[in-house]
Amino acid sequence: KSGKVGGIYEKARNHTNHHQMTEFLRGQASKIFDDVAQNDKVVLVNKNSKPQNIIISYDRYCRLKENGADI
Repeated sequence: KSGKVGGIYEKARNHTNHHQMTEFLRGQASKIFDDVAQNDKVVLVNKNSKPQNIIISYDRYCRLKENGADI
């Protein structure tokens, strides 16, 4: 992978917000999704204290794809 893509990954890692799965189960999903979309955030979703999923904005997804990310 190119250094440019690696730079995007590194930037994302440094700005990742962590949320527990229970937040989504308690009706916080809409709030979290809005925050991700409006502020171009990266969210790591943990289940039982283990990483399960990453949520990114559609704009970030498009940038990653344009830069050659295999996602």
